Amino acid sequence: MTRPPGVSLRAGLALCLCLAACAAPAGPTLIRANDPTARPGTPAIRAGEPTARPGTPEPTGTRTREPAVGPGLSPTAPPDPTPLPPRPRVVVISVDGLRPDALALARTPNIQALTQRGAFSLQAQTVFPSATLPAHAAMFTGQPPEITGVDWNDYLPERGVITGTVFLAARAAGRRAVLVAGKEKFAHFDAPGALDAYVFAPGGDQDVADRAVEQIAAGFDLLAVHLPNADYFGHLTGWMSDTYLFQLSRTDDAVGRLLAALPEDAVVILTADHGGLGVSHGRRIPEDMTIPWMIAGPGIRQNLVLTQTISVLDTADTVAYLLSLDWPADTAGRPVLEALAAPVPPALRLLFTGDINPGRCPAQVALQNNDFTLPYQAVAEVLRAADLTVGSLDGALSDLSRPSPCPTTQNLIGPARTVEGLQFAGFDVITVATNHAKDCGALGFGCEARSFLDTLRHLDAGGLRAVGGGATLAEARAPVVVERGGVRFAFLGVTEVGADTWAAEARPGTAPLSGATLEDVLADIRAARALADVVIVLPQWGVEYAETPEPRQREWARRMIEAGATLVVGNHPHMVQPLEPFPGGLAAYALGNFVFDQQPWRARQGAVLEVTFHGPILEAWRLRPVHIYNFYQPRWAEPDEAAQILARMPLLTDPATARPSPR
Repeated sequence: MTRPPGVSLRAGLALCLCLAACAAPAGPTLIRANDPTARPGTPAIRAGEPTARPGTPEPTGTRTREPAVGPGLSPTAPPDPTPLPPRPRVVVISVDGLRPDALALARTPNIQALTQRGAFSLQAQTVFPSATLPAHAAMFTGQPPEITGVDWNDYLPERGVITGTVFLAARAAGRRAVLVAGKEKFAHFDAPGALDAYVFAPGGDQDVADRAVEQIAAGFDLLAVHLPNADYFGHLTGWMSDTYLFQLSRTDDAVGRLLAALPEDAVVILTADHGGLGVSHGRRIPEDMTIPWMIAGPGIRQNLVLTQTISVLDTADTVAYLLSLDWPADTAGRPVLEALAAPVPPALRLLFTGDINPGRCPAQVALQNNDFTLPYQAVAEVLRAADLTVGSLDGALSDLSRPSPCPTTQNLIGPARTVEGLQFAGFDVITVATNHAKDCGALGFGCEARSFLDTLRHLDAGGLRAVGGGATLAEARAPVVVERGGVRFAFLGVTEVGADTWAAEARPGTAPLSGATLEDVLADIRAARALADVVIVLPQWGVEYAETPEPRQREWARRMIEAGATLVVGNHPHMVQPLEPFPGGLAAYALGNFVFDQQPWRARQGAVLEVTFHGPILEAWRLRPVHIYNFYQPRWAEPDEAAQILARMPLLTDPATARPSPR
C-alpha cells in the first residue's frame, strides 16, 4: 500500500471511521410517500432526447405502488430460452468509484467471492464522461450519454427525470423494481411509474445496506443498490490511497451484508460507474474508464473470466434478458450471454421482402422459359440461408385465367406454378392480405373469391404458410405460428387497401385494417403474444407511390408495438419508406417492390429487411437494397444505387418515443 505524504495509516483509519458516517449529507434516511399517478410538471428525459425539459422531481424518500402492466408489455414473460429460474430476481450493485485493480490490494473477500462463483471482467469500460450520473444513466438504459442526453453530474431538479430505464420495463411487466442510492442525484431516476420504491440513504454505505436489506425483506424482482463511499474517499484522499483501500474493505462488508440477505434465486451483478486517478475522474484515461463487471447466481457460469468486451452499457440489456423483459432492440448494450451456464440461444435471421407480383411480366417470362425460378435466381442463395423468409404476395395464384400481358393491366394473377419460384427462393411465410388478392385475370376482379381460395390452396400444397387470409374472417385474422431455434414467431397479416378483398363472417378474404377495425387488430396481437414469443405484423397500407408513411400509419404502428408486436413490416406503396424504432419494437413502413414490373425507376427498387434475434430478443437489423432488372428479376443493388435507396429509408425518430439504432 502507498500513503499520501503526511498521512499516517493511523490518521487515515481515524479519518475513515469519522467520514464513514459523514461522507454523505448529514441527516437520517428520508422517507416519502408519493401519489401513484404521474406528477404534473415533472418532465422526462428520454433516450434520444438531446436536451432535458424543466420540471421539479422530489429528491428523496421511499414510496410503494402496486405492480402495473404498461401498454404493449405483457404481464406474462415469454419462456426463457435458458434453464434459468422461471422468474429470477436480479440485483445490481454499483460501487461508486471502484477501480478494479484496487480489489487485489484491499481486503474484499465478498466481492472476490463473486468472481469465484460467477463470471467477471476486470477490463470492462464505462462511458465518457466517466462520472456517476452519466454512467448510471448508461447502466440503466443501455444507451450512451449522447443518446440519453445525460451529460451532467449533479442533482439538478430542473433537468427532470430519466426514462427509458430497465426499471420502467420491469414495472411494465408487473415486476417490483426498487432503487436504493447513497447520493441525492439518483432522484433523476425516480420517473413516474418507474419504481415501486425509491430510497435515498444519505448516511453512506452502511446506511444504504440497511435500507437495501429492508427492501430485500419486502420483496423485489429488480433491485439496484448504489454504494457511494469509495468515490467519496477517492476524492478526499486519492484513488488507491491507504484510506481509499481501507474504505473498500468497509464497502466489501456492506456488500457481504447484502449478499447474505438475498434469496437463493437472485442473480447478482456488481460493477462500478467509473474509476479515478489522484483525487478526480471524468477523463478518457484507463484509470477513469476501466471498471469491474461481474455476475453470479443461478444459471451463471462459475470462475469464468469473460472474453467478450464488456461495457457498463451491457448491464441493462443483461438485466432485461434475465428477467425476460420487453426491451428495445436498438440499445447500444448487449446481454452478456457468455456468462450463462446454459448454451447461448442461436442467432436467428429473418428476412422480409417487398411486394411480389405473380402475374404480368414475371409470369410471362417464367412461362416463356418454362422456369418459375428465374425471378429469384440472383437472390435465392441469401433468402434460402435465412431461418425464416417472409414475402408479400400482391396478386392471386390461380389457373382460372392466363396472366395478363406485360404490363398493360392492373389485374395481377399468376399461374399456380409460381409456387415453384417461391419454394426455390426459400420463402416460409407469405402474407396474402393485399389488395390484389382476388384478381382473376380475364374473369375480372372477385370471381366469387375462387382465385383467392386457389391461392391459399396452392401455397398450402407447396408448404408455404399463408397469413392474413382465409375462408372466413376468423381464419383471416388467425395468426400463423412458426418455431425456429426454440422461439415461436407469430405472424399476422392485415390490409388497409382493397376493402373489396376483406373477409366477412362467412365470406373468404383478407384480414381488414382500418380505424374501425384497429381495436380488433390490437386484440389479435395480444392474443398472438399469449401463444408465441415474438409477434410480427405484416400490414398492407398507405398511399401508392408515396415515399413517406401517413400519420395514421405511424400511430397504428406505435399502438401495434405497444400491444405486443416486436416488428411491423409493411408494404403496398411500391416505394421504399423510412423505418421507425419504438421502445420494444421496429416498424418498417414499406420495403418497395421485390418481384414487380412497374415502369417508374424508383418502383424498380426495394430493400430486403434482415433482422437478427437471439432467442426472443431482437438484437439487430439491416437493409439489403435491391434493383429489379428487366421488369421481373431482383438483384442486389450496386453500391451507388444502394446508397441512394438507403438514403430514402432514414429513421423516423421522435425523441419522445424512440431511439435511433444502427443499420
